[in-house]
Amino acid sequence: MRRVPGAGFSLAFPRQWTTLAQPDVVFPGVIRTLARAHRSLTPSLLGLAGPESPLKLLAFHGRAGESFATTASVFVGPAPPGATFERQGRAIVRAIRTLGVEGKVEVRRRTLPAGEALRLEYRRNGTVAVQYVTVRGEQLYALVYVTRPELKPRYAPQFEASARTLSFVG
Repeated sequence: MRRVPGAGFSLAFPRQWTTLAQPDVVFPGVIRTLARAHRSLTPSLLGLAGPESPLKLLAFHGRAGESFATTASVFVGPAPPGATFERQGRAIVRAIRTLGVEGKVEVRRRTLPAGEALRLEYRRNGTVAVQYVTVRGEQLYALVYVTRPELKPRYAPQFEASARTLSFVG
């Protein structure tokens, strides 16, 4: 279980995964070292380092030196005032479609222990993304899991199990 009190949530990942929050990557050399080991993580690591970044937690699984690591990212940001869950969902789907997805965006409503959520699945840039979006108070939480299509059968149960551990703190 990884707790991020400043962002108001906790979330669990399998033991083999590495998890990083913003305080973990601000030390000199951390980003450079991790980026060398996992080149595909460089943009996420740089985003995580920004103190005002909506990216609050990054988790990954993969061997050092591999060109790709399966990732989980947690984004937290303000929910538009007065927006309904359905309206937020439609806005998120529209935003995802502008990213250049391959094919359709599958959308399902889910009930997680943390509350109602949308589960979206789509392909982009040769990867599969499984995203859970929920709103608590004035905050929108997006859990985005990304892997390669051939690895999806292996990771899909882990993504679902992780999303079911989302809890809010504070």
